[in-house]
Amino acid sequence: MNSDKNRQLSGLIFDSRDIDINNLPRVDCHLHTSWTDGESSVRDVYSAAVNNNLSTILFSEHSRKSSTDWFQKFADEVRALRDFKADEMIEL
Repeated sequence: MNSDKNRQLSGLIFDSRDIDINNLPRVDCHLHTSWTDGESSVRDVYSAAVNNNLSTILFSEHSRKSSTDWFQKFADEVRALRDFKADEMIEL
């Protein structure tokens, strides 16, 4: 990378002007369900992701060490999505 390019990026790792937006991965890495502050169920969020051709989603619920009363049930719902061929999308 030449010095002119370094000055233009000012710490960024790539030049966004070089991005082909038609070739970006279709992902959403900030999804909340009704388990926390979202409005839809895990299954409904997953279905919307599939219907919108997303390749990857991440449920980013607000969980804490004290979330033991609900987190296992949430995790079970996410794991149940495997019935919908979501294996590559699930990691807890």
